[in-house]
Amino acid sequence: MNETGTMNTCKRIPPRAWPAFPLFLCLVVALFWAASPAWAVPDGERDRGNRLETVVFDVDNMTCRLCPITVRRALRKVDGVVKVKAKYEGKGIGWAKVTFDPARTNIEALRKASERAGFPARPRPNGKPNGGSEP
Repeated sequence: MNETGTMNTCKRIPPRAWPAFPLFLCLVVALFWAASPAWAVPDGERDRGNRLETVVFDVDNMTCRLCPITVRRALRKVDGVVKVKAKYEGKGIGWAKVTFDPARTNIEALRKASERAGFPARPRPNGKPNGGSEP
């Protein structure tokens, strides 16, 4: 009983239990970290057991250096896209290089995503640059 005549129901952790708590906390954090596959490979390089493919698109309607940002954002939203690089070459033309998981998406879905963003895209037959900078 305390001074007011009521029972004190608060149970305090005994001081001898505190040294074990930090050790327990460290053990739990270490187990979660070790069990997580995220530490092994950066997200952009993860293969997920499938072979990744890369395609280069010629992209029309680009008019400035901000257009590739819009193209990259549109293509990154497609499920299965691992990496996107895009560049404005001038005179309304640019390119986009997309690395993707073929088990989760395909070239047609990527082309449509670029087109919905306002930038029609055509896959290059040989995947090589057309005299512009290296994709």
